[in-house]
Amino acid sequence: MTHEAAPLLTETELAERIRIAVPTLRRWRWSGDGPPFVRVGRCVRYDPAHVRTWLDERTRRSTSDTGAGAA
Repeated sequence: MTHEAAPLLTETELAERIRIAVPTLRRWRWSGDGPPFVRVGRCVRYDPAHVRTWLDERTRRSTSDTGAGAA
């Protein structure tokens, strides 16, 4: 059985999926706060599995949760 990887997302596709502005995603990438990305030549792409992991790591149960292990 083979598993085909999901296609990589463009920054526009990812921004639409998580409902943020593209400039916010770029700022996060520049500051290191955003999801892991792949650079293919001059193009930036995002692996959906890595984005899911990044989102899961940020899941909180309350506003007082501060980080790792909070979920």
